[in-house]
Amino acid sequence: MQKILKNSSIIEKKNYHITSLDSTDTYGRYKGKYKVIQSGPVYEVYEFQYPVQLGIDTSESRKGLKKRPQDRTEEYARKRATRARNHIRRLALANFTAQDKFLTLTFAENITDIEYANNEFRKFIKRLNRKHSKVKYISVIEFQKRGAIHYHCLIALPYIQKEELQNYWGNGFVFIEKLKDVTNVGAYLSKYMVKDVLDKRLKEKKSYFTSRGLLRPETEYFDSKGYYKLSEERNLDYSKIAFSNKYTSERNGIVKYTEYNTSHEFISKRRKS
Repeated sequence: MQKILKNSSIIEKKNYHITSLDSTDTYGRYKGKYKVIQSGPVYEVYEFQYPVQLGIDTSESRKGLKKRPQDRTEEYARKRATRARNHIRRLALANFTAQDKFLTLTFAENITDIEYANNEFRKFIKRLNRKHSKVKYISVIEFQKRGAIHYHCLIALPYIQKEELQNYWGNGFVFIEKLKDVTNVGAYLSKYMVKDVLDKRLKEKKSYFTSRGLLRPETEYFDSKGYYKLSEERNLDYSKIAFSNKYTSERNGIVKYTEYNTSHEFISKRRKS
């Protein structure tokens, strides 16, 4: 994805351009003022007040640190949940479009055993793969108020009748809908995650499943010159801003976050509004 060259101020990018970093500090460590995460048509841009230092091994500095205090356990759990939600959102953006489907799988019985439920889900995917080759999907677990487990999935499927899907599932009801009028497919799925990732029933268990071979989001670092070149090449202008925010980081000072959506659906919707 990216390669930092020692004793040089150059960082090689994937094919389309080369950009130089702002500077090195007194220890010869490289810095990047902009962090860009591309997930399909969506670009997330982090602009740091204090540049990120790249290529630093922090393992030594972490040695001897005290264990996390108990009163911050929930805080760390929420951070893990947020990271998981962002990971799923970015995977969804990189691999699915509004042409794909949103699928909900429920159990007719009040199934609360996670191991049993997950095994039934894996069998469902195997049945689908036998008939429709390698099915691309992301699935998250959600608990109903009564405690029963069900699954929400983003899935790329050809047309299949609902009755056929229910036969593949074999455990209860199946609900399927198109993702029409959805300009951010990642948000469509990740909204189910945070509260259930924190659920004690999922402690030390997976809260989501994905098919193999999904495209991964690409993360790159730029100096000011390199970022402006990227923004021109990808037309990251005001009309494509989906969300923006500012917050303060202990390490990087004030961070300006901007999300650009370059999909045709988003641009068309903005023009109509």
